[in-house]
Amino acid sequence: AVIWGGKVATDAATGTGLFRSPITWLAVAGGFLLVYRTVGISGPTIHRIYRKRLRRTFGLARRDDGALWAPDDGAQARWDELPAAGPELIVCCAQQRVGIAPGGLPAETFTISRTEVRMADCVVPTSEYLAAIPDHLGAERLVASWMATSGAAFASAMGRMSKGTTNALLAALNIDLGIWLPNPRLVVDPDTTFPKVRFGYLFKEILGWYDPTDRYVFVADGGHWENLGLVELLRRRAATILCIDARGDSVGAFTTLRQAVELASLELPDVVADIDLTNLDSIVSRNGNLPSGIVATLDVTYRGPGAEGSHGVIHYAKAQVASDLD
Repeated sequence: AVIWGGKVATDAATGTGLFRSPITWLAVAGGFLLVYRTVGISGPTIHRIYRKRLRRTFGLARRDDGALWAPDDGAQARWDELPAAGPELIVCCAQQRVGIAPGGLPAETFTISRTEVRMADCVVPTSEYLAAIPDHLGAERLVASWMATSGAAFASAMGRMSKGTTNALLAALNIDLGIWLPNPRLVVDPDTTFPKVRFGYLFKEILGWYDPTDRYVFVADGGHWENLGLVELLRRRAATILCIDARGDSVGAFTTLRQAVELASLELPDVVADIDLTNLDSIVSRNGNLPSGIVATLDVTYRGPGAEGSHGVIHYAKAQVASDLD
């Protein structure tokens, strides 16, 4: 925009060049305005390519003869089609924001399941949220499409993984796997509409302006907030948690787990009373030998919601070489 403005001013001042006539630069400005009004930034992004490839790889169904195939969008599973009984799928993403969230990070939790969509302390029914999604984002009504959002590892904002001005460069060059989605806080307002995501939101990405009260919020990899999905299970007071950690932490440090435990203490002070990490010693290398195993059982103490608390366990498995492996 600065270069274009400088070119217009120079040509107008010297009376030479493409923009020496006001009619020319007015026509170009009109063309820019037309593009701004009619083209949304959610279309020409690599998020769509990423989403399509993930869906074709993992959004599978089985034919009557037993063969696997990747259905088109019309035959992909939707959230309201997931069974009510049995384990509940919760897809964990992160909503990027300006400033520090209550958990101490420039990002907040953003999750979706069959029953609810949660952004920080805001919870809305999934049916209401999906109904508010505009047609140009219609693919987000499919379960498989959310894999691309949950796994949008590099984006123009990355929460605890932020790369500073590099994130602005990713946005400017359209090397960005994040996506702008309707703000859950506004979908319950019948007077709020969600038109195309205009190029103004691209400028917000470049400048790092992520307002949690905007019509759209920027959503990317859940690891930008918490990389194990552990906090969301603790939020639901799960009695038994299986946590598999394949993060490349320093050997014996369990950094990602400790980050999750610290975030749980900040985010869920009324839910989690204590998480005992003592048993991690059982899967730590001693005297240069291999660790004895890869699984440690950790005790969790929940508060309330009555006079008495409750207890749970986390079976924590760390991807590492151990002496009990074959």
